[in-house]
Amino acid sequence: MAVHCLRTPDGTVDYFVALIQDITERKQTEEALRKSEEQFRSVIEQAPIGMVIVRSSDGAILFQNERFTQLFGYTMADIPNIQDWWQKAYPDEDYRRAVMEEWNAAMATAMREGADIGGKQLNIICKNGVARIAEVTGIVIGENFLATFTDITERKQAEEALRENQELFSLYLLHSPIYTYIKEVTPTESRVVQASENFYKMIGISNQEMLGKNMTELFPPEFAAKITADDWDVVSRGDVLKLDENLNGRNYITIKFPISLAGKKMLAGYTIDITERVQAEEVAHRMADRWAILYRAGEEISASLDSEQVFQAVYRAVRQVMPCEDFLICLYDEVHHLMGGEFILENGNRMDAEPYPADRGLGGHVVHTGQVVLLNSPMQISASGIKFMPYGSGVVTSSVLAVPMQLKAKTIGMISAQSYHSDAYTTDDREWLEILAGHAATAIENASLFKQAQLEIAERKLSEEALGESEQKYRRIVETSIEGIISLYKDGRITFINQQMAAMLGYSIDEMLGKKFESFLPEDQLSDHYAQMELRLQGKSSVYERCLLGKDGRRHWVLVSGKAILNIDGEPEGSFGMVTDITDRKQAEENIQKLNAELEKRVEERTRELRDAQEQLVRHEKLAVLGQMASSVGHELRNPLAVITSAIYYLKLVQPDADAKIKQYLGIIDQEVRNSDKIITDLLDFARIKSVDREAASVSGLIGQTLERFPVPQPITVTLDIPSDLPQVFVDPRQMVQVLGNLTVNACQAMTSAGMLNNGQLSLHSHVQNDMIIIMVKDTGMGISPENMNKLFEPLFTTKTKGIGLGLAVSRKLIEANGGRIEVQSEAGVGSSFTLYLPIYDPNAVRVTVRDKEAK
Repeated sequence: MAVHCLRTPDGTVDYFVALIQDITERKQTEEALRKSEEQFRSVIEQAPIGMVIVRSSDGAILFQNERFTQLFGYTMADIPNIQDWWQKAYPDEDYRRAVMEEWNAAMATAMREGADIGGKQLNIICKNGVARIAEVTGIVIGENFLATFTDITERKQAEEALRENQELFSLYLLHSPIYTYIKEVTPTESRVVQASENFYKMIGISNQEMLGKNMTELFPPEFAAKITADDWDVVSRGDVLKLDENLNGRNYITIKFPISLAGKKMLAGYTIDITERVQAEEVAHRMADRWAILYRAGEEISASLDSEQVFQAVYRAVRQVMPCEDFLICLYDEVHHLMGGEFILENGNRMDAEPYPADRGLGGHVVHTGQVVLLNSPMQISASGIKFMPYGSGVVTSSVLAVPMQLKAKTIGMISAQSYHSDAYTTDDREWLEILAGHAATAIENASLFKQAQLEIAERKLSEEALGESEQKYRRIVETSIEGIISLYKDGRITFINQQMAAMLGYSIDEMLGKKFESFLPEDQLSDHYAQMELRLQGKSSVYERCLLGKDGRRHWVLVSGKAILNIDGEPEGSFGMVTDITDRKQAEENIQKLNAELEKRVEERTRELRDAQEQLVRHEKLAVLGQMASSVGHELRNPLAVITSAIYYLKLVQPDADAKIKQYLGIIDQEVRNSDKIITDLLDFARIKSVDREAASVSGLIGQTLERFPVPQPITVTLDIPSDLPQVFVDPRQMVQVLGNLTVNACQAMTSAGMLNNGQLSLHSHVQNDMIIIMVKDTGMGISPENMNKLFEPLFTTKTKGIGLGLAVSRKLIEANGGRIEVQSEAGVGSSFTLYLPIYDPNAVRVTVRDKEAK
């Protein structure tokens, strides 16, 4: 309804006009449209697939149903427009670009033509990062667009799994070593549906050529008919069939079983080539038969003690296993160096042959080399160089197998099988015959020993009678002998003793018989007794002295001549001894030895006294001469040395630009002059008594002066350990610097001569010990040998090529003159350590000393 006002000219409302329109149908249409929209929305909301409505003009997402959120996890807030959807659903840039181009093109076509967008399979990344595969379709609705999403992830995975299974099956058919096939079977025909590619190896036809063909087209008629009948039997009965088959000389095992596909009766099967296994089984059976023959022959041979029976058993066994038109068993006579043909068959006929020298023929070759001979052709026999000994018909031998019969690494003969045909023997034959030869060698040796034992038994019966007579004669000799006679079993028990032996120790025979011999020995004789028994058990004889204890406890010295007692097999089983009493002689020898020892001791002591006196006399004479010479020549030697020193100084002054060689030689002259001056100083210092002007001096000052006056050569490392609070020492500083200088120079020379200059280390250490100051000079030089340690401080003793051996003697003299002492420790190859003990400075003691000096 619409109402309008009608006004007068002055504007006053005069009338109202009302227009009323019937809108019943429009309202009904709007209600119907609302209901339709609600139904449409309900359908979309409850749809089993994801749905999204997009506004075409700006790409805004107007609606998405619950299923869409369930599938991908995105809400309206996550993807308010289509651009957000592209970014999140397709994070891979290349893939997103391809999807967008394809989708936009399809949507443009659909908007233009009013067509729908067909299903497109897209990979969509969910909000949780999981990838899903969806089939997406599109419908144009006015200015909007409805997209549907159907989840086909599981279907695609199933399709992929099926594809992989099919590919695996194809690979199996392609590469399987088993012949695999599937057939479609009727009562009259069996046709190939699938077959592995390796059938080409079996029948020379590829699997592609086999497809669709029946058995008659693939195999010989009789074999094809059998296969067809077997196939129908499997399909009709529903049983599994296992067959052993042979085709073209190959052995196969086949397994067939029924399968069904879409109601169609089919057959699957596989065939395995077992030719190698069958051949191996046949070889194994043959080998088992061979070893059974060997076992029976070994039992028969081992049980026989007759050589001829052994030969026959060996031949019967060999004949069952390998060809042997000719057969030989030859034994080696080591004494006469001959080969004997004990058992020879030529073409089955037994022959006799004379022995021949063992350095000839096949037998000689095998015995001397100990090696098997295996030759399988006349050419090989000729090339071997072995000269075969002819025995009969002289038919050409084409194959030879000869093995040595060995016993305890010793060859006693040969077994040989020979054939008139080439390639008659194998390595298996060789191994088999070697084992049989080992059995034969043992059996032949046993037969020989048995025969020998029979002869020995007969000889022993004859000798036992003679032995009885001999025993009586020798018993009388033993009983009346003036020597002691004794025999011991290997465990030391006395098994026989004569009257003289028992009386020698004051026992009766019965008291000693059966006792251990060591019970009659003092303890200091036991070890040698056991050693002698060990010699007897080794079959060795010896003569030695032994001390025995008599019944009264007195010692008796005897001379024993011991021999081994051998059993019937020649093995030692005891000891036999002839015993002579030498007690009186031993006592006399002991007295003489005591006198000799006492005399040698006296002579040695007297010799040592004379040697010491002589050395002391020589040393005194040297020192006397040294004192006289030092005072007389010291002045004359120093004057020319001073002139030389001045000349060197002048030459260095006037020739400052002299070349390096001249400077080197001037330096050498200067150093040698200094060495000569030091020798003169040492001589004068040692020869005369010098006054000692002691005063307080610091240890660090003394060491500093020493290192300044006697510089250490490079690259020896100097290590100083001088505490700052160390008390002063009471010494003559000049003399102490001389002493420390001697020790420092000696240390450096020791390290230089030891070849350790680069690794040399000189250490100077000082500390307080009781009422003395310790100064230690230590080096890493060659060290001092033990035999030189006692001579170290003797005058004129030196091991150096330069010097006269007075440095250490003068040093000790100066140290002792200053109230101290010097000690040395050294290890050869490690180094030496000299320790000075010097008195500590005491002001009160110094004043007393000064007054004493002034009084003097």
